[in-house]
Amino acid sequence: MKKLIKHIACYAILIIFASCANIQAPSGGPPDTTPPVIEYSSPSNLSLEVKDKKVKLKFSKYMNKNSVIENLYILPSIKADFDWSGKDLTIEFQEEFKPNTTYSINIGSDFTDLKGNKPLESFNLIFSSGNKIDSGKVSGKVLYSNPQGLFVFAYNITNIDADTLVPTLISPEYKVQSGSNGRFSINGLPDGKYRLFAVQDKFKDGLINDGQDMYACSFADAEVVDGISKDIFFRFGLNVDTTSPKLFSAEALSSKKVRLYFSENIVIDSLSADCLQILDSASNIAYKPSIIYADTELKNVINAIVAEPLPPNKIFFANLTAGNCVIKDTSGLAFDEFGKSVRFISSNAADSSAFAFVNTSIKDSSDYHAPSVATKFIFSEPIDDVADSMISYFNITDSLEVKFKTKIVNQCELEIYPEKQLKYNTRYHISIKPNAVYQKIDKQTIDKNLSLTFKTEDNRSFGAASGKLVDLTKNNAKKIIVLESTLSGHRYQTEADTSGNWRFDNIRAGNYFAWIYADENDDKMYSYGKLYPFSFAEKFYLYEREINVKSRWETEGIIINIGD
Repeated sequence: MKKLIKHIACYAILIIFASCANIQAPSGGPPDTTPPVIEYSSPSNLSLEVKDKKVKLKFSKYMNKNSVIENLYILPSIKADFDWSGKDLTIEFQEEFKPNTTYSINIGSDFTDLKGNKPLESFNLIFSSGNKIDSGKVSGKVLYSNPQGLFVFAYNITNIDADTLVPTLISPEYKVQSGSNGRFSINGLPDGKYRLFAVQDKFKDGLINDGQDMYACSFADAEVVDGISKDIFFRFGLNVDTTSPKLFSAEALSSKKVRLYFSENIVIDSLSADCLQILDSASNIAYKPSIIYADTELKNVINAIVAEPLPPNKIFFANLTAGNCVIKDTSGLAFDEFGKSVRFISSNAADSSAFAFVNTSIKDSSDYHAPSVATKFIFSEPIDDVADSMISYFNITDSLEVKFKTKIVNQCELEIYPEKQLKYNTRYHISIKPNAVYQKIDKQTIDKNLSLTFKTEDNRSFGAASGKLVDLTKNNAKKIIVLESTLSGHRYQTEADTSGNWRFDNIRAGNYFAWIYADENDDKMYSYGKLYPFSFAEKFYLYEREINVKSRWETEGIIINIGD
């Protein structure tokens, strides 16, 4: 027994010693949240007479290398290679420095270390190949809902004919990203004149790809005099489209149905069957469609139905003629390729298209429907006739019928609009029986009852705002005041009268910021400028104070002063 106890005691001591021999620090610990910094650069900031074609940067931590390179910009642009060694980055230039030129290396604040930590601020290294540093700067702001990641391109046009500048082919000498607040700054500029663009640069190729990249022109060129220039502002918005829609291809869906594809989404202003010619390439026989209409689901497509089936498996050509045909893209640019032919092979398949309900202009059970706006029921095929007596439209609250009229729009859309404005804050119901709507092609009807319930806007949540515009500018164009909600995205605009008075009625309660633009082309739309032929954006002015619109109340006496 004593011997057993002695063995157990020895064994216990061995376990204790073994445990002591493997003491380890507890796992985990606080996460690394220290922001990375650049501790050293060669050359140092503001160095002169730099000849060495290598720049070295030493980071305080191991970095996410790709994120650094993606956020690094050299101004003016020069080809360079990048080489990492531990925490050090070497930038080796592949071209000679321009004489007496100030260069800046900018690294935006969106790069990270291996733990995902971002720097507290961006990095900027400036040096010169000559004996002085150019201290010129152009700063400004890109006004957009999400400006982070947008670029500002700057071209030095001091000694060139600006009309020869082609941003789709020529990369900018200066290119910087805007921050999350839209601010940007281009440093190290010599005195001179610069043309600027705000650009999405989707392909990161330093070019404005027309029809691909969103962009906006500034409303004036920047002029740097004694290192100083006025701030440049951009309104960044819809894609600035300078390309008309193109007839891209054609396809036979059946022996009687042909589909035309365009290069972009289109809007039909006018279109008739005699606008389209379908030609048998072998016999030279022309087949004219009996119906031609815009597809209700594919927005870049027009469908055509021919009266007689096309001979199968033959080569045909389709082209549009300039008769009663006006087709535009969503930017308002007109189709201009009349007479251009596209090739397709005819089919012997029977037409299996079914007349079906597609959608409505508002969602079922939705609120906030404008009381004076028509409601649309959209179908897959052209409509021939509508029996109004098979449609019911009534106020759900008191079951009173609503007197209405119907109209066929774009051949496939049934528009139902009240003869009198509907009541605010009231629920309504529309019901369409199956035999109320007939298809144009073979008189099919829909196979089910259609119904839609909606509620009109509550005018108790609306208010008004009014004031006066004091115009001290030298611009004689009409001034448009715009209110944009800081939260909901609602936007309203009105024109100031000759005395500068302006007013908004029936706008949603909430906080708004205001801006004013000079409507140079008198189209009641803000122009972002154009590349070809070049035109500046329309000039705009900011109202610095927030405007609060209260329900059932008029916020009045708002004085807005603008001047150049």
